[in-house]
Amino acid sequence: MRKVPLRRRLFLLAAVAILPLAIMSGIDLLALVKQQRVQAERAGLEISRALAIAVDAELRRSLSVLEALATTTPHDRANAEAFYQRAQHALATQTHWQAFILAEPDAEVLLNTRLPFGSKPPRIAEKESFERVVQTRKPVVGALARGQREEWGVPVHVPVVREDDLRFVLTGVVKPQAILEVINRQKVPQDWVVSVFDAKGLGVARSRGHDEFIGTRGSPTLEKLMATGAEEAIGLTDTLQGDLIHTAYSRLKDGGWTVAIGIPAATVEAGVYRSLAGYGGGILLSLILAALAALGVARSINRPMGELRKAAQSLGRGEPPALPASDIREIQEVADALATSAERRARGDAERADLQAAERVVRTAAEDARRRLELLASAGTVLSRSLEPQATLQAIAATVVPGIADWCRVDLLDADGELQRALTHHSDPDKARYGAELAERLRVAPGTVGSMAWVVATGQSYLAHFEPAQEFDQIHDRDLLTFASAIGMRAYFMVPLIARGRTLGALAALQAESGRTLGADDCALITELAQRAALALDNARLYGNAEAALQQAETANRAKSDFLSSMSHELRTPLSAILGFAQLMESDLPSPTTAQKRSIDQILKAGWYLLDLINEILDLAL
Repeated sequence: MRKVPLRRRLFLLAAVAILPLAIMSGIDLLALVKQQRVQAERAGLEISRALAIAVDAELRRSLSVLEALATTTPHDRANAEAFYQRAQHALATQTHWQAFILAEPDAEVLLNTRLPFGSKPPRIAEKESFERVVQTRKPVVGALARGQREEWGVPVHVPVVREDDLRFVLTGVVKPQAILEVINRQKVPQDWVVSVFDAKGLGVARSRGHDEFIGTRGSPTLEKLMATGAEEAIGLTDTLQGDLIHTAYSRLKDGGWTVAIGIPAATVEAGVYRSLAGYGGGILLSLILAALAALGVARSINRPMGELRKAAQSLGRGEPPALPASDIREIQEVADALATSAERRARGDAERADLQAAERVVRTAAEDARRRLELLASAGTVLSRSLEPQATLQAIAATVVPGIADWCRVDLLDADGELQRALTHHSDPDKARYGAELAERLRVAPGTVGSMAWVVATGQSYLAHFEPAQEFDQIHDRDLLTFASAIGMRAYFMVPLIARGRTLGALAALQAESGRTLGADDCALITELAQRAALALDNARLYGNAEAALQQAETANRAKSDFLSSMSHELRTPLSAILGFAQLMESDLPSPTTAQKRSIDQILKAGWYLLDLINEILDLAL
């Protein structure tokens, strides 16, 4: 097969690609020219609508002001002067109003705020709209007209109806400047022309040359466009100066006013000319760039392909590949694939290392959990073996120290509710004795937060750590500070000893010379040990109470036996003698008197009664 260089293929590809592109670009350019014109005309039409809405809003606002003022008009001529004063005051607040005129339906003017009250006002300047108000009894916006002082104004009429009777017509004359300000607020481009015409086609306002344009008619081509009668339309017209413009107008539904906007044709066609110039230059530039691009692309492909070959060879040898950077996606994809392979190998090694580290962490956690379980099991076994309080305390201390903490302290409540030092333990006996002496000598104030007394009183646990930089700044009790400084305390956790709803005391685990901290797992373990220790101590207490109760019962039983023995010996013997002597007296007396016989019977009866009572008591005791 014949080998074709990549450069030649690229030259051919560029030539084949440029020809259809040039044809399609020409077609698209024509469509773009047409679209630009359509868009410009559409934009003009949308802006003319917006301006028409704004002008209509201004006219409606003027009607609203006039209608509000009409509610204060007099019922007859007698009160006209008072209304004249109100109208003058309202006129002072409305900068775009020339005058207020009050007239009767026959067009006879009663007052005009431009003239002193009582002077003879002129006739209505624009009678056509005035008569339409009289006929329709509805507000009407009139056409542009000149007043007595040759000033242009737009009359706005509202009827004044009292009890279904048209009494007056109130007219307000609006300055054309108000309409001009509405146009200027829209901020259309400076080379565009905005014109507002009244129902008779007279110019009311114009964005450029307003003073020259007011009261004149539009250009013939514009009047021809507006003569179609459509509410809105677009077309080419001439300005009064003879310039060609694209015109769009929109007509107000009420009043027949028209807002027209003109866009200079040069502005619209400028984009077309720029597009034509860009098209021709683009074709020429494309031919030049195509040749240069073919050379550049061929070079940009051949160079990275050679580097890819070398990178593949390095990867095969297990070496890190030196990958080229290319803007050609296919070449970059190959490079990325090689990079991905290298990354996967490195990631695999890293993942194996991470798995090994995670395995070590899991193994350590499992060992800690196993150690805690063994510690709890051992503690449970040890605590269950003895019912002696001191042995139980020693078992608690041996469980906490040194497996969990460096020091262990236990304070217990005595029978009077006083907190007494029960145990201070350390693995070093000398330190244990020194700590016990400190604990016995130093007494933290009961209300100190974090003290043993506070834990017993509140039933809450307390955890504190001391950073080396802070030392013991957070300890404010002098005795507690002395104790912490003496043993070099770095952390401590206190938990109340509560069993069967009864607080027995408090247990404290303290870290000192080891520098260890007390984490959440350590606190949970200490809390569990405290619960088991509290139960063991309470069991020892109950066992002691039972032993004491048993001893008391045995003592009472011996006292009872002694009492019964005394009763049997000390009572039966005299009673037997009494009964014997009574019987002898009864038999020795040959003829006892009645009194003697009654006395002997009473003695015998009482004696036998007492003897039966003693026998019954002895039977019950046995």
